[in-house]
Formats: sequence, C-alpha cells, structure tokens
Amino acid sequence: MKKIIAYIEILMIIMITGCAESNISETNDSTDVESTNNIRLDESLDVTYDDLQNLYITFPTDGNLAETLIFLENYGLPYSNEKYNGSRAIQVSITEDGTVQKYNKSDMPYITIGYNYEEHNNSNDDLSKYSFESIQYVPNEGYFSFGELKDGTGFIRRLGIDINLELSREDQIKFFYQYKDDKESFK
Repeated sequence: MKKIIAYIEILMIIMITGCAESNISETNDSTDVESTNNIRLDESLDVTYDDLQNLYITFPTDGNLAETLIFLENYGLPYSNEKYNGSRAIQVSITEDGTVQKYNKSDMPYITIGYNYEEHNNSNDDLSKYSFESIQYVPNEGYFSFGELKDGTGFIRRLGIDINLELSREDQIKFFYQYKDDKESFK
C-alpha cells in the first residue's frame, strides 16, 4: 500500500509541476505540514549509504532525459523508463522487481525520477527535450518518502503529510536513519 501511495504522490508531483509553477510557500503555511520544532537532525550521525541512497544523493538534476538514461546505464542499477502523457517516469531500484512502475508488489526501496516534455509532445518524442521535474526516494521501511523538485526544494513526507521542506537530499537520508523507527515524533 505504501508503494501505491508513493507512486501516486510522484505522479501528482509530475502533473502539478508540469501544469503550473509550484508554490511551496503556500505548502509551508498549510495545516498539512507537521511542525518541525521537535525534529533535529543529529549532525554526528555516521551513515553508510547503499548504492540506491548514494544515487539519490548524487543524482544530477541539470540534465535532460537522454543524458539521464546514459548516466543510469553507467551507474549500473536496474531501472525502468515509462512514457506517460507529456512526461516520463524512471524508477530505479536495487533489483529488477523493484523497478516495476505499475502494480509494483515488491518491498524493495526505489527512486522515481520525473521528466516533463517542455514542448508539445509530438510523435518524434525527442528524449533531449524532456527536462527534470522531480526525484523521490521511497525506502522500504519507516513510511517516509523523500524528494526534491526542479527548483531545488526538498521535501519529506510520512503517510502523505509533509514534515520538512528544507533539507538537502543527503540530510534527508540522515533524517531517515535517525527517525525511521521513531513512532512518537510523527503521530
């Protein structure tokens, strides 16, 4: 179920950023954003990242889809690339079964990367004309999802509620390790 929710969230992000400019300041004032007053990132936390987390942290957001596919091919993790109406979604995981975008039943963590076609999407489908929209990391524990939009705004969600919109991708992964088993801070 958590995979379906995360998949719906990333599709919504792609649709929203593709149709209109995102206004994150409105989101920050919303009641859907949990208070972060009690949440502190432990700067001394020593984290060893797996290959998928390292990809999420270091993924270059300035390339087009054609460049990204070359980058991912060289990176070596399995991925899928699906075409949607005017957009593309790439899903990367540690195993092939984690890359299934529709009806995914895998419990593997994954990354979804969204691209939008800037011009009218014609039959040529030029991959170099797709531009980055968002990246989202969905771990297989803790009910969190982490992401970054094309304007560089990061976000953390837990069960569909925004928790923090200001951490870098690396700090988001540290946050995950610090809070993945914490059931009290996020009720």
